[in-house]
Amino acid sequence: MCCYEARHLQLDRIAAIKVPKAKLLESPKGLERFLQEGRNVMKLRHKNVVEVYDVHEAGKDSYIAFEFVDGPNLKGLIRKGCSIELVLNHLAYAAEALQEAANTGVIHRDIKPANILIT
Repeated sequence: MCCYEARHLQLDRIAAIKVPKAKLLESPKGLERFLQEGRNVMKLRHKNVVEVYDVHEAGKDSYIAFEFVDGPNLKGLIRKGCSIELVLNHLAYAAEALQEAANTGVIHRDIKPANILIT
């Protein structure tokens, strides 16, 4: 996936736009999984989960527009040498979000420090 920063015109706010890579588009199942991911996250309402604004289905021009988080990710904090206490705090927040996702039937398939955004 590739992500871009853009202005969501209908909402008049900055959004992160996630688009599928070309290889994913080679398979109808790949595109459907991508779109389903957006629809699933759209169901979630939790302080530690980014809000999905829009899921746009248009073949190779499909995208997911979601809340833009202007901050580092956990991977970057770890590389800068932050304290273990700070890392554990952010992991606890991520665990809360993952629990809420699991409670609504959403399974995150790419958990890693680079995907844990810090505000």
